[in-house]
Amino acid sequence: LRQQFDDAFVKIKTLVDNYPEDIEARSIYALLVWSFAKDTTGAFQQLEEVYKIDPKFQLALGFSAYIHLDLKEYDKAIEVFNRIKEYHPDSPTPDLSIANIYTRMGQHDKAKTAYEEYYKRFPDDAAALTNLCNNAIRRRDFAKADFYAEELARKHGQDPYDMNDYFEIKAN
Repeated sequence: LRQQFDDAFVKIKTLVDNYPEDIEARSIYALLVWSFAKDTTGAFQQLEEVYKIDPKFQLALGFSAYIHLDLKEYDKAIEVFNRIKEYHPDSPTPDLSIANIYTRMGQHDKAKTAYEEYYKRFPDDAAALTNLCNNAIRRRDFAKADFYAEELARKHGQDPYDMNDYFEIKAN
């Protein structure tokens, strides 16, 4: 919070050195190794240590996926998100992340399929409808985009943040 990153880096390393079995601390340390030290290899080594203790630890898997994504290793990121989906089926994050990766890659038909699957699994999540709308706009299917926008307004019209998304979509 005080943005004393160098101090935080030293303290989390000390924590990991003193408590090597603390997978949450080690996962956070891996993230800092990657983001502050720019050491991708070191970050992945830390995450591998976490997987030896708990191969299904969602925080570590998520960090791994985001590192692959940052490196533009999209297939590896999708592979990790699929593992998260398998291990943690109640989490919407992997479904949404996979669809967003396809969007980033410009594979809008695959993204559409992934967003539809996300919507089927999490029909009450406004983000599903918002992303389906944006995907339809990218594919130039304005009738479908309008359908999803109106569904967003019908299901989430009481939420001002979701309605902000609705009006932005309608403007697009």
